Amino acid sequence: MFGYAVVINAAPLQRRQTGDVQCNIDRLKVVVGMQETLDSVNQLSTQLGCNTSFASNITTAQTGIHGAQVATDEISQAIFANQTADPDLRQQFAGNITMVLAALQAIEPTDSTSNATLTQALTSLNGTAAAGNDVVADCH
Repeated sequence: MFGYAVVINAAPLQRRQTGDVQCNIDRLKVVVGMQETLDSVNQLSTQLGCNTSFASNITTAQTGIHGAQVATDEISQAIFANQTADPDLRQQFAGNITMVLAALQAIEPTDSTSNATLTQALTSLNGTAAAGNDVVADCH
């Protein structure tokens, strides 16, 4: 049995941009957490159906998640282009996460199924926010 080793030399990227393993795990948790939150919010929207009293909160939550995803997409594009990401994108992400939290906290379902879905959405959102804080702490 033969073993091969390949060494690839590339221009060094700034550590903050590329990050180490933990940094990249944190980034992945942000992306996955946002998708899980969106999935739960969409499911909650279906469960609440005709309950128009929560429709604007659902729309606000979906809009906030989309805004946070746009911010993370722009950060990712900068990283892969070996450019410095706009520091305002971090605030855009945080502001949208805060908007989603406020919208979800204003929803008060009366049935246990919708309540469980709301709890899952909030849990995913809190995990996303924590992962975002980890990115700030670990990606330096």
